[in-house]
Parts: sequence; C-alpha cells; structure tokens
Amino acid sequence: MGMHHLAAIMEPVQAVQHRLLNPPSEPFPPANIRPPTVYGLKIAGETLICLVGSWNGSDPITYTFQWLKNGAPMSGATNFQYLVQVSDVSSNLSCVVTAHNAAASVSVTSQVI
Repeated sequence: MGMHHLAAIMEPVQAVQHRLLNPPSEPFPPANIRPPTVYGLKIAGETLICLVGSWNGSDPITYTFQWLKNGAPMSGATNFQYLVQVSDVSSNLSCVVTAHNAAASVSVTSQVI
C-alpha cells in the first residue's frame, strides 16, 4: 500500500470526522418550559403585565403579545402591558405570548384571571 493509496483512504475518513465534530448549526424552534403568567389585579384602571415565562431555542428569540378577553383577541391589545377597563372586570382575561426565531414561531397562552 503506497502513500498515494493511503491518502485516498484518509480523505473520506477526515471528511466524516469533520462532520461528526462540527455538526450543522440548524436553528432550534422555541420551546416553552414555563408558561406565560399574567401579573396584577383585575381592577379598572390597574395595569396587568404579561410575563413571557421561560423558553429554550436558538437565539435570538423575540416575543409578541396578544391579550384575550373571554378567549377572543382584543383589538390593539398587543403590548406586554394592558390597562384594565371597567368592562373587563367581569370578563376572563389572559395573554398569548408568541416566541419567534429563525426556525419557527410558537404560541402559549397564560392562565385566565
């Protein structure tokens, strides 16, 4: 077995070794670990805050918010904060947090207050 033959065998081995040691860095989609939480009092004039919870996934992860009233999206209520209106006090309020990254967007809903 000459050096030329040995080199021909080693090239594919080195290529496989490189792929094993340097796997492709594909982005991982967001995965929720701890769900979002609404913090605050459901009293007219008070501000509720939607905490995003905990997420895994490839960075960067960005978050968007949608407040729900009785399970339906509230028009224009897309901030992490929401000012409680008189008509909200007897309603069920929650928020949806959507985590976005290069791989996917994943939505999770908070508890109802």
